[in-house]
Amino acid sequence: MTCSEFLERYSDFFDAADGTPEAQAFVDHMASCARCRRYHDVVRRGVDLLRAMPGLEVPESFGPRLEHRLLHERDAAVLRQAGPTSGATVATVVGVAALIAVAAWSPLLQRELPEVEVSPIVVSRPASYEPLPPLELFNPVGFSTLERRPDVWDDPAALLYEYSPISAKYRARGQLRRTGFD
Repeated sequence: MTCSEFLERYSDFFDAADGTPEAQAFVDHMASCARCRRYHDVVRRGVDLLRAMPGLEVPESFGPRLEHRLLHERDAAVLRQAGPTSGATVATVVGVAALIAVAAWSPLLQRELPEVEVSPIVVSRPASYEPLPPLELFNPVGFSTLERRPDVWDDPAALLYEYSPISAKYRARGQLRRTGFD
């Protein structure tokens, strides 16, 4: 047995029961080859360490999440196997779009515009205009809600600046803050 055959069929040997004729060929090869013997020792020690570890506890949501991810992987594999689509679908879509465009523009392509006759509208005189009485609202606070308060609305730009995030930015510009990094 050569070293490459040993490595190719090693998992069969490792999983096989001792005493089989095939296992004996592997044992004989390990007796004569130090590299393959070392490979077997490393794998055996790794398996022993793995078996000595405590069992893995998985959350209850692991199974459904795994199934969901596998579903997406299967979908991606199916899409990859589908390959490129035919040009017939593209041609069909372009043809339908052209038919819709022709149908939409067909009224504008007519040379003759229809003549429409509308009967004249006769107005004898304009409606009379009477001004409405001023609106007065009652407010329990004591002033009308329609009154203009000059102290608030005299400078709308200042009012907008005061309540915008920009003013907070410029107010905080001259302040030093301690960050905790000493």
